Amino acid sequence: QMGKYLELTMDIFDNPFWILGATLRDNRRRIMDLAEEKSLLSEEELISSASSTLGNPRRRLGAEIAWLPGLGPKRAHELVAMLQSNPNEVPVQEGIPSLAKANLLVGGLKSMDSNIKKGDLPEWIVGIAQAYDEIDASEALNLINEEREVSGFPKVTDEHAFETEIDSRRQHFKSVIRNALNQLDPNELVEVITDIVEDSTDMGDLAAPLLIDDLVDSYEVDAQGFLDKEEESIDTLLDRIVTLANDDASEGSLSPVVDELIKVVKNWDIVAQPIQVSTKSRGLGHDASTRVAHKVRDVAIQLFNEHDQLGLSQKVTAMLQEVFAEVVDVA
Repeated sequence: QMGKYLELTMDIFDNPFWILGATLRDNRRRIMDLAEEKSLLSEEELISSASSTLGNPRRRLGAEIAWLPGLGPKRAHELVAMLQSNPNEVPVQEGIPSLAKANLLVGGLKSMDSNIKKGDLPEWIVGIAQAYDEIDASEALNLINEEREVSGFPKVTDEHAFETEIDSRRQHFKSVIRNALNQLDPNELVEVITDIVEDSTDMGDLAAPLLIDDLVDSYEVDAQGFLDKEEESIDTLLDRIVTLANDDASEGSLSPVVDELIKVVKNWDIVAQPIQVSTKSRGLGHDASTRVAHKVRDVAIQLFNEHDQLGLSQKVTAMLQEVFAEVVDVA
């Protein structure tokens, strides 16, 4: 079971192909020769494990899936070298099969860790998600089997098992993405996730890649405490506005409370924004946004209808139009 876990979490720089300097086309004899050469310079146990993995057709599959199927040895070497020396060039490379590109980007994101710039994260994460979405399991299996034919290893015949392995990589990709985002402070995290969702969905008009939906679902769980607390503050301010208005308070007395309400609603929306855009991209509504917007709108209407506070009512309404532009029900 531990061996299986290690295969599923394997990346470019801990892949047996990288450790041995092997290619997908190397046969057993070549793998043994490479292991013997490497054992003179590297940790013997690590080399032995890598050699054993690549020599075993069943265990080898995890390494193949986590490597660069569909790329010739020279191109694979060039891209891994680029990942080491100039990683930000990798996301814009074209003509790379989807599984190989996803593995390259995940390996790069993980290896850069806290050294990656905040502004670069959306491109890397959206790139990973799009590449994963474009993986065709049958095509990837054919690429691996073509290399196995050259290397002399038996072909993989269980297509369902292969698809399961591909699906399992998704969990690892999610983990690497979350670890990268966890390097950010809370304000940066909200900003980056908002950029990721807006970029990958064209502001909610397109369906997001699966990994982006996964990311937003996790983000929503993490953000729920903040959103609930801020909604309580919004309710408190709304109650205060209604009480003041019922006591015939002047516009001068109401205005500071209305300004504070607008500030809190905007803060609430900053955190809710990626969730709003994501739900729009899925053809759904965001219940919390609809609930908050309707509560605030009801008070704005009350300010005008019952207390003749047209200016304050218009101010709140304009804020709602701006803040909830991505929520179809409200807009």
